[in-house]
Amino acid sequence: MSQCWGRLNQRKETYTNNFINKLMYSYYGLNTLSEIEEYIKNNCKAKGTKEHYRSILKIYFDIIDKKPDTYFKGNKSIKEYQEDVKKYFNSFDQKRTSPLTIRTKMSAIKTYLLMHDIEFRASWWKLNIKNQLTGKGARSRDTVPETHELKQILSHADCRGRAFFLTLGTSGMRIGELCKITTNDVDFNKDPVEIDILAEYTKGGYRRLSFMTGEAAAALKEWLKVRQRYLDDLDESVKGRFTYMIDRNDKRVFPFNPAAARVMWEKLVTNAGFNKKDESTKRLKMHPHTLRKWYITTMKQHMPEPVVDKIVGHVGYLSQSYDRFTEKDMARMYKENCGHLAIFETVKEQNLGEIHENLKAKDDEIAKMKETIEEMKTQILDLRLEKLEQQNGIKSSFHDRKSR
Repeated sequence: MSQCWGRLNQRKETYTNNFINKLMYSYYGLNTLSEIEEYIKNNCKAKGTKEHYRSILKIYFDIIDKKPDTYFKGNKSIKEYQEDVKKYFNSFDQKRTSPLTIRTKMSAIKTYLLMHDIEFRASWWKLNIKNQLTGKGARSRDTVPETHELKQILSHADCRGRAFFLTLGTSGMRIGELCKITTNDVDFNKDPVEIDILAEYTKGGYRRLSFMTGEAAAALKEWLKVRQRYLDDLDESVKGRFTYMIDRNDKRVFPFNPAAARVMWEKLVTNAGFNKKDESTKRLKMHPHTLRKWYITTMKQHMPEPVVDKIVGHVGYLSQSYDRFTEKDMARMYKENCGHLAIFETVKEQNLGEIHENLKAKDDEIAKMKETIEEMKTQILDLRLEKLEQQNGIKSSFHDRKSR
């Protein structure tokens, strides 16, 4: 049932994206799209960021009810542009939208206007936008899941969902990154299993290395056995019903988009009884991104913070600290501590072979220490006897001289 639900939402999401693209071409015109694409090309790196900025600009022009192909033509005054920006800003519901989200969107509009030589005074932005924002932090209060809660949630997942969210939770990846990795990016021959996250997949445009636990790797292998069948069935189900086709040769490990993954997660947390929503934003408290927070919180208790930050892609402000750790160092530390990310397996079950090896090594070490101690005892005893003999020899010679 959950598999069918995921397919339905994937078809719905793809159809919606195609419809929006056609609408933008017909409504805004090809030249305008070229302008927008030029702006996106110069200001965005990651694919997800590009899509986000396209959406921002589309909504901006929808709200001000103007067409971008004629927006910068004519003799419009700065005040008219300011009124448009103000109208867009006032469209946000500040009770439900975080200040950071609003700032990001307003920054996109500001940069877009600057690209067309439309510049407002800094004092205008401060008085009309910055000072009007209420609060600084996030609007929603997240709930980072406990390990036993994750076990309950993923108990409701099918093969696909189990593999996806175990990989997501034990690698520290972003949901958008995981939806982009291909089978060539995962190396099952390494211990721990490595995930090569290419620069074009990431939010910041930095290539990095991540890892996954043994149980996540096992779940992923099971999913890969049926993945092609999933694509074939999905392609057959959309034939004759939609204008687009499913790519049966899709090389991605998980051939669906983040929106479909979020729908899948919401169904899982609902079935497990963890679907509480924030009162102000009406968003899930335990959303997919909380898996990343669970990973960071858990691993920073057992590994150096710079290593965890490097694995999850928090780069820039700690770049000097990263240089101290090689990929081999990170792999070793992850392997030593990944037992704390076990969800279905216990730490004992997951590391049983390693524990036996460690115990044997400890036993050998203890045996050698005992031998060394016995040798030292013998040496100490010999030294004491030698010292006593020397003392007795001195006393004997003293008495001999006195008797004379």
